[in-house]
Parts: sequence; structure tokens; C-alpha cells
Amino acid sequence: MDGKLKWDIIIIWRGSRLSILKGTYGITECGIAPGSTFTYNWTVQNFGTYWWHAHYGTQYSDGIVGALILHSPNDTLKFSNTSITSNTASLAARSTPQLDALSSTSNASAEVTYDEDLIFVVGDIYNQLSGIVLQTYVAPDGPEGTGLGNEPVPDGATLNGIGQSNCAFAPEGTECNGSVNYNFTVQPNKRYRMRVINAGSFADVLFSVDGHPLTVVEADATAIEPTVVQSVQVSIAQRYSVIIETNQTAGAFFVHADLVTDMFTYTNDATVVTQTAVMRYSGVPDTTMPNSTSPSLGNITGLLDSTTLVPAVPNSPPAATKTEMVFMTLQLTGDSTWGGFWNNTAWVPETGGNATVFQTAKAALTGSSVSDSSQFILTENDIQVVDLIINNQDDGDHPIHFHGHTPWLVAAGDGNLYPGQKNITAVNPMRRDVFVIPAYTYQVIRFITNNPGLWAL
Repeated sequence: MDGKLKWDIIIIWRGSRLSILKGTYGITECGIAPGSTFTYNWTVQNFGTYWWHAHYGTQYSDGIVGALILHSPNDTLKFSNTSITSNTASLAARSTPQLDALSSTSNASAEVTYDEDLIFVVGDIYNQLSGIVLQTYVAPDGPEGTGLGNEPVPDGATLNGIGQSNCAFAPEGTECNGSVNYNFTVQPNKRYRMRVINAGSFADVLFSVDGHPLTVVEADATAIEPTVVQSVQVSIAQRYSVIIETNQTAGAFFVHADLVTDMFTYTNDATVVTQTAVMRYSGVPDTTMPNSTSPSLGNITGLLDSTTLVPAVPNSPPAATKTEMVFMTLQLTGDSTWGGFWNNTAWVPETGGNATVFQTAKAALTGSSVSDSSQFILTENDIQVVDLIINNQDDGDHPIHFHGHTPWLVAAGDGNLYPGQKNITAVNPMRRDVFVIPAYTYQVIRFITNNPGLWAL
């Protein structure tokens, strides 16, 4: 990578399982300085739908993102024409075994076939650069003076880089076409795997295709038992694969990536909630637009309930050998700005060419403590099966991403949970690396400490 920005940059490759090179600024890396180069070199260890993005400050919110699709002959989700994946099979065959056996073996009874891949990178967008938006969020009077702790409401969203906008609120001097759509063409009587990636900053996205049921087959690189719904709510950093069948009368259909507004705490007059692309069947003129009324899908379940997902390849976790507990809050920091806390510790990245990983190396030699007052670190010295209780004491829902691991989601409920109250029986629970903890609830995730390194949560 060539650092041609005016600032440092770091790229995180989700799905890489890298340790030292995981791409977390101030923890495992110091940043690629302007004018310098850096090579990310890693061996594919797993497969599925992932993405990459900048991980320095708020850079990814300004568009430094992309899809990362990893293939394998072991994937239960397969192209109908197996020759399509022949170029990737040899690479996957050379990869090392997955660290925790996530979908590591194919299950013929769980196999799902499709004809083509379509990638949809969706997410909210702001008219101002992310650094400016961040300053309004942490300021004592909040964004637009709406109050302390209010998350900035986005101005719109994009689907593969294109979205609808309110041009009256576009930054001065900006060329604006508020009604443009992303367009694509499909062939009739095919099965399309739509890989949906929410690369946004704040809002969930509601994904649907007018007139076409969605068969959900993957969540965060975990193949799941097929579930047919009308729409899927995709939280920040989550990925879903849905299969549609192009068996309708040839025409044009809207594909929706609408903003979910339940976390918006004030009104932003610029916000365009409904965001669409246009899917046309082969032979339909490019000028043909969809009907304004979506065709009925009858009695098909409306919204996917993510709590009911079941892995297609059974993989129950081993029993826990250790329990840890954390509390998550958002509150005032010592300098009267707004920030997130784990167990009353607000993380501050190491700067000035330093990173927490270097402190770890020094601690191994001196026996000293790794963490300072701005670093809350849980340390494991050997392989354990850990139940991590996460109590969300905030009034908002929060997507949580666990670097370097794909945990089992073994328990959830209202209020707080303490270790002495834990009574868990986990039979083939869902596994994913991004999970949402609703306001004032808890979740318990289980993982194995068999991937050495410093891993952010």
C-alpha cells in the first residue's frame, strides 16, 4: 500500500485473522505514514463475505472501504457452475486450517447453489467530512446543538457508491443530482447471491428487493439454514447473503437500502431515508423505471429475526472454562467530551509511533503491567474457553465486533447478568463476528483463546 494521503492510514482486512498486522491503530499498528509503503501479507484461513476499511480515526466514514470475498471448495454455498471457482480453489487448498473450525468442513445436506454473485456495499453518508461530524458528536452541546450524546443523524445513504440526496443541503459548490440510482441487469430464471455489506457509520440499513423474496443463507461468513423473508436489517459491519430467484415477469424493480431511523434522536432536514437501486431484467430498456408500488409478497415473513438464525453446519462450542464480565456505557470523559467506556475506562489510542503491541513485548521481558490508565485489557496466558458477559448499560443498541475471533452467541436477556447467575446450555448456537446488543440488555459470547495477539472488542 502506498501512503499518498496527507495523514497516516491503516487498513483492516476483516476475515484475515492476522495478529500483529490486524490493522488497529494504536493497538497493533502505528500507521502507514504519508509517503511510505507497507505490504499486508497473509494466508487465507477462512471463507465467506467480509470487507476491508481504513482503521485510523474516522477515515472509513469518508469512503475508504471495499468488499473482501473469500472462496473455498469447502463452502456450503456454491456456484451452480463449479468451474467459476476453479481459480480460487487452488488458493484455498493451500490455506492453513481455520483456527476454530468455523465452517471448516462442507456438509452436503447443507449445500445451497446459485448462479451468480452480486455485491452490495451499503451504508449511511454525511455531507461533511467525518472529522467535522465527529467533533459535533463529542461536543458538550451535541450535533447542531441538539444535546450531549446525540449521535449525528446521517444525510442519506449509498448503495455501491450511489444514493439519493436532498440537494438543498449539499455543501456549497458541490455538483448534486439527488435522484440518481445504481443500475444493474439480471438474467431471467437465475439464482443470484446478493452479498450485502453495511459499511456505514451509524444507521442500520433495511435491505429488500421489490417483488422478490429473500432467502437468507449467510450471516457474517457463517452459512445458516435458509430462511425466507421480505427484508433484512443489516447493522454496521454486518454482512448477509440472500438469494433471489429472477422468476418474475420481466421488468424493472427497486432494490432498497433504506435507513433505519429508530436510533435517530433528532430531525435532520437533509436526511433522505429511502434509498434505492434499480434492477432490470435482461431486455428491459434502460429508461424503464419500477412501479412506485411494490408487488405483494403474500404471507412471506416480513423482517428477518436475527435471533432465530441457526448455522447450517452444526458446530456446538466446548464448555466454558472461564468467565469474564464487562459493562459498556457512553458518558462524559474527563475533558467533558462524550465517549464510550468499558468498565469505566475510556480507551485512548497510543500515538507518536507507539502501539500497545510494543508495550506487550516489553512487558514479556520485564514482567511489568501492559496497560496504563487509558487501556482496559483482559489477559489470558493459555488456551481457555471464555464466556464473556457484556452488559449494555446505555440507552441505545450497539453493534459489537470482536477482532480475530468468531464467537458463539450463547445467551442474551434483559438487564445485567453476573457470573453467578449464568446457566447456559449451548447447542449449535449462532456464530458471527458482529452482534448487536440492545439497550439495557446483556449478551454472552463464547470464544477460544487459541489465536494469540492483541484483539480489540
